[in-house]
Order: sequence, then C-alpha cells, then structure tokens
Amino acid sequence: MRASNASPRAGRMNRIDNSLVNVIGSSPIAPKQAKYIETSHAPNTVGPEMMPPGRNNAGSVVRRAIACRGPISTQCARFEGNPTAMYSSISAQVIAAPGWVMVVASSDMGAHRIGTGDRHGPCGRRLPSVTGVAVAVVLFTRDLRVHDNPALVGALAAADRVVPLFVLDDSILQGGFAAPNRVHLLVDALVDLRAALQARGGDLVVRRGDPATEVAEIVAATGSATVHVAADVSGFAQRRAARLQTAVEAAGAELVTHPGPPIVAPGTVLPTGGDHFKVFTPYWRAWERVRHRRAVLAAPDHVRLPEGIDPGDIRDAALLVDGAPSPELVRGGEHAARTRLDAWIEHGLAHYDELRDLCAVDGTSALSPALHFGCLSATEVAARCDGRPGGEPFVRQLAWRDFHHQVTAAFPAIAGSDYRPRGDRWDDDPQTFDAWTQGRTGYPIVDAAMRQLLATGWMHNRARMIAASFLVKDLHHDWRRGAAHFAHWLADGDIAQNSANWQWIAGTGNDTRPNRVFNPLRQAERFDPAGAYVHRWVPELTGVAAPGVHRPWTLAAAERPAAYPARIVDHDVAAAAFLARRTGGGEQQRLPI
Repeated sequence: MRASNASPRAGRMNRIDNSLVNVIGSSPIAPKQAKYIETSHAPNTVGPEMMPPGRNNAGSVVRRAIACRGPISTQCARFEGNPTAMYSSISAQVIAAPGWVMVVASSDMGAHRIGTGDRHGPCGRRLPSVTGVAVAVVLFTRDLRVHDNPALVGALAAADRVVPLFVLDDSILQGGFAAPNRVHLLVDALVDLRAALQARGGDLVVRRGDPATEVAEIVAATGSATVHVAADVSGFAQRRAARLQTAVEAAGAELVTHPGPPIVAPGTVLPTGGDHFKVFTPYWRAWERVRHRRAVLAAPDHVRLPEGIDPGDIRDAALLVDGAPSPELVRGGEHAARTRLDAWIEHGLAHYDELRDLCAVDGTSALSPALHFGCLSATEVAARCDGRPGGEPFVRQLAWRDFHHQVTAAFPAIAGSDYRPRGDRWDDDPQTFDAWTQGRTGYPIVDAAMRQLLATGWMHNRARMIAASFLVKDLHHDWRRGAAHFAHWLADGDIAQNSANWQWIAGTGNDTRPNRVFNPLRQAERFDPAGAYVHRWVPELTGVAAPGVHRPWTLAAAERPAAYPARIVDHDVAAAAFLARRTGGGEQQRLPI
C-alpha cells in the first residue's frame, strides 16, 4: 500500500496466506504460536534457494512465508522488497518461533534482504495476520463518507479486516463547540455512514469518550497493527493527533496519516522564505499547479469487520446536546450530500459566476456543511466540476478553503487571536449585540441574513460578509463574539473557515485592504435589488417594495411597518468612527463597497 504521509515503511503490507506458511529446515510454525519478536539482526540474505520447493524461482511473484535462523535481541527487523520486483517497496511482518525469524513477503525472488529497522510491533504481541486475520482500524473524523476516503482505502489495503471507528469526543460534546445544528447533522452523517458500511458487509463502530483512549482499546481488543486517520489542521485536531500518536504507539500499533479535508495539504506549496501563503492570489497560482496530484478513489466494494466487535449505538442528537436545531435545517449524510452535488452540477454550476452573489437566488452550491463533515470530498467535488461551464470560478472557492486551511495549520490560534493585530478597542454593548443576533438592527439586509441563520443553520456567503462587517465596523464589536455566534448556529461551523473569514472581515486576517467597510445599503441594492431576500426573511417588510424596503426609515410614517425596529446606528457615522479608531483619526475615507 502506498499512503501519503506514511512512515518510512510505506509500501505494500502483505497479508499471509496460511496455506503457504512454510519454514525451511523446520516444521511449520502453528499460527497461534507466532509472535512479534525483537531482533538485533537477521541473516544478510535470503535468496531463491530458501523458497519452498516447487515454486518458480525465475521471477514469478509469489506470496510466501520464508524463514531462517537468527538471534533474538533488541529491535524489530525490517524487510525491503527487491527494487526490481512488481512491488518496489514492501514492508513485511516479522514473526518468530524459538530460534527462528520468519518474513512474510511478496517478491519476484521470494525475499531479497532482511535488516534492522523501525519498530513494527511490541515484543510478545500476537500477530493478527498469522492467526489468519490482519486487522486495521480507520478512525473517522471529518471524513464521514465511503467515496474518495483515503484513510478508509488505506486501512482496507493494509488488512483483511477493518474496524471503521467513530468516537463521540466528550471534549467536544461537553465543551463550547457542540451545537444543536452540527450535532444533528453529525448524527445524520453517522447513520448514513453506518448504512453504507453495512451495505458493504461491514459496520460503523461507535464509541464515546477520549478518541486516543478508545482507539487504544480497540487496538488492544483486535490486535490491530495499524490505525489510519485523516490529517486535519486546527489546533484542536493537532493536539488530538499528538495524543493519538502516543496512545497508538503505546498499544503497539502504527498511526498512519492520510490526506484530510484540503485538496492541497498545508505545506505542499510554500512561498519563498515563508511557511505559508499570506495572500490568496499567489497561493491560487501555486495551488493550481499541484492540485491534480491525488486521484479520486472509488468507494470500496467490501468491508469486513473483525468478529466479536460490538458496533455500539448511535444515540439520538437530542440526547447528545441541549437545545433544538434550526427548524429548516437540511438533512446530513453522504447520500443527501451526493444528491445535492449531482443537482448542483446539472442545474447550478454553469450559472455560478453570474448568480453567486445574489442573496435571494439559489446560485451557490450550499455544499459547505457536507464539506465540513467530510460527507463530500473536496477533491472529488473539484474533479467533477473541472472543465464544465462555471467550473473555474467555483473551484477557485474551494481553493479559498485550502488557503484558510494552510493559514490555520501555520497559525492554530486563529479562532482566538488576531492573525495581524491592529490594536483595536472594541465596544461591549449587550443591547446592540443582541439586536444583531436576533436580526433586529433596523438594516433589512443585515436582519434578513441573521434570521436566515437562525432558521436554517446556513447563510448566503454574500450575506455573511455584510452581516459580519456590520457587527465589527458599524457596531464596533469584537470579531470573536460574532465568530462564536456563527459557530453556534452554522451547520458548516468550521474553525478554519469561520475564523479566517471573520478575521478577513475584521481586517486582522488575510485581507490586503484591512480597513474596507461593507456599506449595507449599497450591498443590498446590488445583491438584493428587488428586495426578495429581505421579503423572504423579514416578513414585517413583505409589503414594502424596493428600493424603500432597504431603507425603511426613509418611508413616510403611514408606509413604515410598525413592527419593524428603527435602525440602531447611522451607518455613515458608525463607519467613520471605526476608521478613526483603526487609523488613529488619520483616515476618514470609507471604501465604496
């Protein structure tokens, strides 16, 4: 198996066929007697003459257990295949009976060389493949799908039996990041993933607790040799990966990391003299050159679970998190996501560039929740959109996601600390903040956006920028408060995307024009010209036509709906005050957006 970011043993991990277990010069070792061993060295060569009789020594590829005498000492031996063989690099399992070393391998000449190498398993641990079943664990995190899942494919290539595992992390469920909308979509995704695995003969094993502890227990119970997981970029994910590494190694297995949510992994492309790109345009050019490196992987046909594993229950979301979800929250899971993707490619993609900023139109894919949970692979989405009308501007938005991933990987504190501190002094007015969260600011385009969020758990991207700019640059609230509110309600509440976008709006992130201010009135007139978006989400204004619907305070008293609130700030005054604060009074001109 060739796996990205694997250990130096990357290669094809062979599974033993018990019918071919032979020991030259000795009787066969019973599978149940086989153990991992520690050995300081083994004989320098094991040539064709060591192969069992009756096998073709002239270059045919055979799977064999080859054995020879060797002392037992301090390190696990490593096997490397003949570079001229069908498989150019082979990592074989090393087992022993008293006085014997056995190498399980495939090569054109049986076995080519044995030497000392890195540790493959603890001394005395039973080797699952010699008992007839090689076992691996795949830990699902933000890759809840069977299509184009490198970690799942890697686990299936490494072992005969695979434990597909998801751990409901108590540090999330009992912390501030668990929110009703995302927990409901998570449960949808787990139910859907279980059904997909069961249709292939397997199941989804669900546990609750600390992922590192639960993985270690599964490894111990099954004798798994490898644990496969997708990489991720947030500070939380990086800390989880470190704990996993320690726990898996202590359990005697190997942690193998595979490509995660990004199409282009952080660090794949770098600017001259830097550890990550800070400006999108040069990143986009570099990203375009390398993004086709990984092929889209097919969903597996079969998944076999080890016997005796209790899959566990998937609990109802209401039992996992307090609070009700948004009433118009979409369904989650891979099946629903793929249906949405198919419809988007057929009916929406071609018109994406012309419609994407119109708030009232279904002109965006709305795939962000599926991408957040990994119910869709961004790599597959990009591949399916490539070369189609509308494909390039849409794929560019996927590159923005990767841009934020690589920024977050380099700056894991992005959710709580300014990427580029500006020395801002923020207000703390609970009345204006509450008016913003409830969609009662008196600015209809802002209020429509905030009410859409509460009702659906999603918000149009253009509306997100307008609403976020209003909070930070009109109401002078800390961007972190807005990001936290979005994170609570957004079904796609992703640390990298949510935090990076809020910092972009606040001018503390990767915006090359940090003092830009979105004018909600101009934005409304450009991107909701007929007022349809406002009419949909602010029913108090349904009977008010454009352009007055965007400026209700200008209407005659008899035409102004009494139920709709007065505006809480004057945009021109508030924006000028923000710029004066940000620039120390030296810049009073707002950018006309």
